[in-house]
Amino acid sequence: MAGTIYFAWIFVVVFLAGTIFYTAFRKKIFESFSTKEIITIFLFIGLLFLCKIPFRITGGVFLLRAIVSSFPYGIVLIIGIRMVPKLGTPTLLICGEAFLSQIITTGLNPLWWAMYLTMSFVIELYCLVTKDYCIHWINAVSV
Repeated sequence: MAGTIYFAWIFVVVFLAGTIFYTAFRKKIFESFSTKEIITIFLFIGLLFLCKIPFRITGGVFLLRAIVSSFPYGIVLIIGIRMVPKLGTPTLLICGEAFLSQIITTGLNPLWWAMYLTMSFVIELYCLVTKDYCIHWINAVSV
């Protein structure tokens, strides 16, 4: 049963990725990243990792973990998307932080990659549909 759910999840990830890339190629949205933008993205990946450290430290207190970790993580993510408003930035930020976190703490586990890709593709699809990479405060809050 768990294998079936995981493969269904993979199908959803592939469908989201296909939708995003098809829309981007059709509308000719792809732009390459400059060196400054790549360095900025990597700095924000490191900041996102630092925002998750209190989440690991606070232990089993559920609401404390959510309050301490989610607000700084969300704020840094929104600022990172705003600093580099291009297609692929949310995916690079979320997946890059996930891979960095896995390398430093637990080791690479491909079973979690579908979740990270889904989170990033949903934000990517939202930014693609609204054509606004957190420029206006309403879209920044809704991301």
